[in-house]
Amino acid sequence: MNTLISRQPIFSADDGIAAYSILCQAPGGAAGATDELANTVLVRALLGVGLERIADGKPAFIGVTRDVLLGGTLETLDPSAIVLRLLETVDADTEVVDACSSLAGLGYTIALDRFTHTPRNEALLSSARIVGVDVAGYDAEELTMHVALLRPYGVEFLGQNVHDDAAHALCLQLGFRYFEGHHLATPESVAEQNVGVTRARALRALKLLRDAASKEHDIEEEFRRDPALSYNLLRIVNSAAVGGQGVRSISHAMKLLGRGALERWLSLLLIPQGGDTGVEREKLKASLTRARFCELLADSGSRPLSGGTLFLVGILSALETYYGLAVESIVETLDLAPEVAAALTGRRGPFGATISLVAAHQVGDWDKVLMYCEDLGISEDALTPAYLDSLAWVQERLDDLAVSAQPAAARAS
Repeated sequence: MNTLISRQPIFSADDGIAAYSILCQAPGGAAGATDELANTVLVRALLGVGLERIADGKPAFIGVTRDVLLGGTLETLDPSAIVLRLLETVDADTEVVDACSSLAGLGYTIALDRFTHTPRNEALLSSARIVGVDVAGYDAEELTMHVALLRPYGVEFLGQNVHDDAAHALCLQLGFRYFEGHHLATPESVAEQNVGVTRARALRALKLLRDAASKEHDIEEEFRRDPALSYNLLRIVNSAAVGGQGVRSISHAMKLLGRGALERWLSLLLIPQGGDTGVEREKLKASLTRARFCELLADSGSRPLSGGTLFLVGILSALETYYGLAVESIVETLDLAPEVAAALTGRRGPFGATISLVAAHQVGDWDKVLMYCEDLGISEDALTPAYLDSLAWVQERLDDLAVSAQPAAARAS
């Protein structure tokens, strides 16, 4: 059976993507899988999937237990492509300290997860290059003191559980280089029910609409590439002028609206929007990955589902997770089909179970993943290929957008 695998972003101080934290689970086993099994599964998964494929060429932080550290198989992985994150549960005994020292000598980067400064743990600092600090566990004064104790060791700091701007600002002031949780784990609340739309995307969609030779499928693809564009399409479809009619998919919404009205609406979206930070790009990636992952699971269960509806449900649920839009407000604003509304508000029905499965997979909650697989009749073997295909699909579309956004002269050179 396939190994379950997912990833979470690690941000740099300027909100760029510095690395990805790789989450991995043994096939058929939930959270209680043994360390011996995890040792084999981890390396086989990364070698089989390919670090380039799962981490987009960024360094891959992989969590290691004691047995993984001492098992010898880590040395089969490229030291320039990974960071060994020693989990906080690993006791810093002599064997562990020696193994870290040996791996560091071979060029591997050692990171200490949620590090607590104790006399016993101090021995790990000579091999570590990165120290993770659970920011949520300290007040400002305690965090400042903790960093001051560690600074003489010349390590770089990774802020973990950075959930708000105040914590992020303090970490920046203290010289933290890496961040987890910033704006993604707990999105800032959004006062108005609009999400910024990429100007280049709106322009490209508008050009397609004005070209009589453009096929409906090509136009739909433009909307599927941008959660904000999809959401605003649904809002306009449900306006008083159009009259919502239980929208079931993006293609259904386009048919209800018609090309003429869609052209006029898109013209209003060409006003430049906010900045393009790494955090915003990662929100977009995560949102599209969720929608595509949902869609790819449509025929995997015991009961076939509509792929278009699953894509729509995935997009709308991602708006709550990554953009802070309340799902109740989304449902109130849009006249959605009953099964779509039920999936969003209560995770009810097979569409709701599919969202729950994919959302759990994205954060590595493997117990829930396996539970929803059983409920839906989906084989675990279907998940990893679908997830990796989703990542590739999203990257292809983002690359396509980057090319289309370049001036014509730059593309021609």
